[in-house]
Amino acid sequence: STSHAAPATEKGKLRFAISARDMLLYLGDGDLIAVECEGRRLPIDGNGDQCEVTTGYESRFAEVEKKLGEGYRFTKLGLLRKGNTAKSKSQTLALYERVSEVLRQTHGYLVYPFYGNLLGAVREHDFIPHDIGGFDIGYISRHRTGNQVRAEYMDVCRALVEHGFYLLLQPWSVYVLSRRESKVFVDLNYAWFNENDELNFSYGWRHAPVIDRERVLFPRESVIGNVLVPVPGNAEDVLVQLYGPTWAIPDQGFELDAGLKRAPDYLLTAAEMDAVGKINPDRIEVRMDRYPG
Repeated sequence: STSHAAPATEKGKLRFAISARDMLLYLGDGDLIAVECEGRRLPIDGNGDQCEVTTGYESRFAEVEKKLGEGYRFTKLGLLRKGNTAKSKSQTLALYERVSEVLRQTHGYLVYPFYGNLLGAVREHDFIPHDIGGFDIGYISRHRTGNQVRAEYMDVCRALVEHGFYLLLQPWSVYVLSRRESKVFVDLNYAWFNENDELNFSYGWRHAPVIDRERVLFPRESVIGNVLVPVPGNAEDVLVQLYGPTWAIPDQGFELDAGLKRAPDYLLTAAEMDAVGKINPDRIEVRMDRYPG
């Protein structure tokens, strides 16, 4: 149930698929699977224009249909979850703006949409419908070495706690919430130019790094919903680094960790994560289970 949008592999053909893993929980004997685009059925490799399901269970498709009508969506991981609403979008963007203001005041940084939300800002001018959950944001550090970048990231966490936020810390990012029990959060990542002037991202990247610092930092805005947001001056090149040359083609089955490159020396060490957690144990939860390796 994994999919990839990609350039044509045969003349006149474009391969793609959609991740809908949770659909397997609802399909039963006699259900038919078909894929349509603009009113036309697309061929399913080896099955014609539809295929019949055989599971040994009764169909529960009516339940899926009801959920989709209530605003549920299949996420990028194929999970059936409540989709973004006008209210949740507004709450998320308000939190993003609050976090951005803290980093502007304390460190002098712009905070950009990162990863899927940068993709949404440039390609969709909105949230990507199947990208449900945290809102990816990040800043570009002025430092170059791992020690400097990590120390600054720890200081950013301290500043957020001092401004009343709750944090869920990982080695490469921190979930920022206004209330401990809130379901609305932003996922604050960070980026930097290393000593070879290559743009790197804390969670990782997949293709050749952007090397033009001046263009990355050139002032430019895009829009998400009805909110103007800063984006890198060469955001399209940054998206190629993150997702490859087909970034403009929607790919719901994108594999999050496939081909991912990281710079481990720029991620918090286990000792540093523990030190951040001790800044305010009532407001910081440390996810040591996410530590790589």
